[in-house]
Amino acid sequence: MMRVNDTTSSDAASSQKRAVVNGIGIFHSWPRNFPNPRDALFDLIDNAVDAAHDHGRIDIAADERGSGVVLLNSCAAPVKPLWKVLELYTSEKQSTGAVGENGIGLKQGVVTLANVAFLISKNHHSKYSLGIVAHCLQSESACWLPSFEFKSQLGTNLEQELLTTLGSHPKLRECVTLYGDSFLDGVRRLSKVMLHMDNAKLGWTQYPHVFCLLLHGLKHGETLVPHERVRELLEKTKADLPKHYLHIPKSILVTVGTSIVHFNYWQTRLVEMTTFDVDVNKSVLMEEDAFWQHPKKAYDPSQYYPIRIYVGFDALRAADETQPSTGSLYIYSRTCGRLIRHSPDARGEINVSNGGTDYCQGLTIILDDRCGQLPLNPTKHDVAFSEHADGVIHRANLYCYINIVTRFYYNYFKESYFFKKKADISEALKEMVPQVRRAIALAYQDYKPISQCHFNTFSNFMRKVGAVKNSKITRMVPFKDVALNKGNDTLVRFTKRDPPGVSVISDASVVSPEPVTSTTRVDTQSKRISRDTNDKEASLAAPSLVERSQYTSPMSDGSFTVKKRPRLLPSEERISEEAMMKRVALLEHEVAQLKRHIVTQKKLENEIVQLKDALARQNEIVARLNARFKDYSQIYTC
Repeated sequence: MMRVNDTTSSDAASSQKRAVVNGIGIFHSWPRNFPNPRDALFDLIDNAVDAAHDHGRIDIAADERGSGVVLLNSCAAPVKPLWKVLELYTSEKQSTGAVGENGIGLKQGVVTLANVAFLISKNHHSKYSLGIVAHCLQSESACWLPSFEFKSQLGTNLEQELLTTLGSHPKLRECVTLYGDSFLDGVRRLSKVMLHMDNAKLGWTQYPHVFCLLLHGLKHGETLVPHERVRELLEKTKADLPKHYLHIPKSILVTVGTSIVHFNYWQTRLVEMTTFDVDVNKSVLMEEDAFWQHPKKAYDPSQYYPIRIYVGFDALRAADETQPSTGSLYIYSRTCGRLIRHSPDARGEINVSNGGTDYCQGLTIILDDRCGQLPLNPTKHDVAFSEHADGVIHRANLYCYINIVTRFYYNYFKESYFFKKKADISEALKEMVPQVRRAIALAYQDYKPISQCHFNTFSNFMRKVGAVKNSKITRMVPFKDVALNKGNDTLVRFTKRDPPGVSVISDASVVSPEPVTSTTRVDTQSKRISRDTNDKEASLAAPSLVERSQYTSPMSDGSFTVKKRPRLLPSEERISEEAMMKRVALLEHEVAQLKRHIVTQKKLENEIVQLKDALARQNEIVARLNARFKDYSQIYTC
């Protein structure tokens, strides 16, 4: 039966005496809140993650004909009535202080993405409900978001109830017809989606509460045909989801198309990934905080809240000339770990040197607000510090912490590993690209959530930091006063290089390129014997007032100069020369083996990439053939 949560044309006359909601105007204003369709889809995925809680399943895929996107998720609690979901500007989150208090997130998302959207819910005993959000239902006098509850379960009775309910209004018939080739075809397609929500073979029967969003007629990508728009949106979503979420547990199965999404983007990508746990004061400026001016003084924990900062070098970004390698800042908020702010070049924002290549080389700073203390705007795309009474102080302290951690981390590795040469950091990161790619490939087999990983840490770091002034520390903590504790989950590390100025003996100085003949060796031996005899006679004839070392000789002014050590005898020199030549030959053999191994490894990596591409294309062809087979089977059955 129809649930009246709307303003129909019958009461349009009575609405003339009161303020009305312009449905067309609302539908035109909602899409402006999202910069791109991907963010609108992520907002809908946020709702799915919240509904699944800590255990469940989320599927994002194309519908059976590839003309729309289906977002299906299990719910830990019963789905509330759709008439309440579709109410304008109301939300149950007002009392909890959670984001989404205006109750427009879901509506904004679906209107941004598609012209027609169907909301379907399944609760206990297969009770189904249907809601419709469509532009064609709106008028200047009312915003109409109808919803329906059905008594029948899956089968012909439910399909007949859909035909009766949706066919009673011309505009509803128009919406359903847009989804199918005809009104009857649209009803059958909707009933198949409901059947999918209770499919035992696909594993949905085990979830008593399921919610479905069916988006049809995608707005973006006007130059593409409908199935190409769907494919492009799903590919972008699959590529960006691991980076967009930080704390989705492994107990929630997330799939896009036929691929399982693994949320381990940063764990395998960052070189020397390091964790910093800090406590932020939201009401007292750090320059006035007694703890920072006198680090030995204890502080009151009740005035601070914990926050975690991850820092590392992104080797893939540093080696990619098409991307900027400047220091990037990512801010993640809430327990689910959604990315709410990304600054590609945050050097000026966090008050560090932003000239030249300082704080570049793919430097990546990740702010993890695990306790949900950062206030967010309604669309969850930025931090709303203005909501707090001391928002200016809160922001200054937070970015000051990021400044402290970033400056310490960057200078520690630049000075301790690369002797203040930024160019050496870039070269080292380029050499580490194959190692990083290998770590990413291996991590798909098994991984740990970022909250369970043990990365590098610095012991006694925050207690050693000096006083704070102008949102910067006035004295950098000495590197010798802190210890780097290497974590088991920091997969890729730098190797300390030799300090500049250390001479290395080349192979040319050890081994002569031309063989020495026996005649030359005899002549050299006779000359050396005669020279040694003359030196010995001269030393015996000269008066000796002090005892001298065998490696010093007097100068005319009575001082001493160091003589060269006597050369080895011919037999010993020949033995040493042969041993050195054998050592050089062995080293050259090892280098040749390493080069062959590197070439083989690159070939294997290229073959793996080609095989993955071929497998993806094959899966796409199989999916299309299965869809056609279903259509042919239905035609044959009819």
